[in-house]
Formats: sequence, structure tokens, C-alpha cells
Amino acid sequence: MKIKQLTLGDFQANCFLIIDESSKEIIVIDPGAQGENLIDLFKIEGYIPKMILLTHGHIDHIGGVEALIKEYAIPVYAGEKERKLLENPMLNLSGMMGLGISIQADVFLKEFDEIKFHDATIRVIETPGHTKGGISYLMHDVIFTGDTLFQGSIGRTDFPTGDFDEIMRSIIHKILVYPDEYIICPGHGFQTTVGEEKRKNPFVLSYED
Repeated sequence: MKIKQLTLGDFQANCFLIIDESSKEIIVIDPGAQGENLIDLFKIEGYIPKMILLTHGHIDHIGGVEALIKEYAIPVYAGEKERKLLENPMLNLSGMMGLGISIQADVFLKEFDEIKFHDATIRVIETPGHTKGGISYLMHDVIFTGDTLFQGSIGRTDFPTGDFDEIMRSIIHKILVYPDEYIICPGHGFQTTVGEEKRKNPFVLSYED
């Protein structure tokens, strides 16, 4: 299984592809923008999208969904507590940009749900705080954290349904409990590790639970 990182759109959000190299089937995590460009890339590479996994519902993580589901008719997975934010343009911030995006997820996920993809099992971790229904995905020793945890930083909590204490509890009790060598693939910026964020993240070091 191979992971490919793409950085998309004006907000430079990370989209991740989980690729089964033998079949060329892929999972798309957070296609935040440039849906038509993603489709072109998939055709060039011979990729076959099978599903879209969303970490949360903000515009910079869902902007490419509509183009992909129109082209491939694949299911969209999201946290069960994220339904209202996905569907409401003012909550998902697309309304503020005059876009009015509303996403209807096909599968709503909760803590400990598992998604099977060839020889991989992807486990759902509920990590609220950036948004109420934000989730992370664990595959082997890789955690896709969306906008919950970044290299040296954390996600904003001043948008609708955000909560600072909640995001800190998610980071400390849901993500940093994994072994130090586990890789963190965040929604923006560079990859990091659990150990690096335990030792160096100023928000983690200063927070009193």
C-alpha cells in the first residue's frame, strides 16, 4: 500500500491518496479543491477511485468532492456528528466565499469503525475540536489527522462548532497515545510523528488538562 500526498487549492490543503499498487484502486482523503485536476491525474496514472474519506467538512477539504462523485459515483464517508456542517454552506464556510457547497455523505462513521481496503484496515478515531464531527483515520502506523494536529501546531477552533479544550483533549488522548514512531499526515503542512509533537508542539507542552 502506497500513500501519495497532494497539496490543493488556495488554502494549500493536503489531499492523500491511499493506493493499492496491484489493482490501482485508491481511496481519496479530503479532496479539498481542483476536482477536475484530480480526475485528470487519476486518468493519467490509471487510478480507480473507490471511496472518499473526509476528516471534516470545511470548504478547503471538501471542494473537490462534487466533481469526483459526478465522475466516478463513489461513496463519501464522514463523521456521524459532521452531517449538519457538511450540508450547511454557512457552517462549512463555503457560503462565506459565495460557493454554497453542500455535501451529502453516504456513510457516517463513529469511533472504532473500520474500513477494509485490500490488505489494509483503516480505523476511525473521533477527534472533535476543530469541528464537532472531526475524525482522524489510522492505517497501520499512519494517522491522517485532518486539521486537528499539524507539525508544531493545531487546528483553529474559532470556526463554527470548534472548541479549544475539545481539540486539545482529542490530540492528547486520541492521537498522542500512539507510539512515537507513528507518522502523522496532517491537513496542511508537512508530515510529522507522534514523538515529535509530544516533544516539540508548543500547544501540547503548555496545555494543562
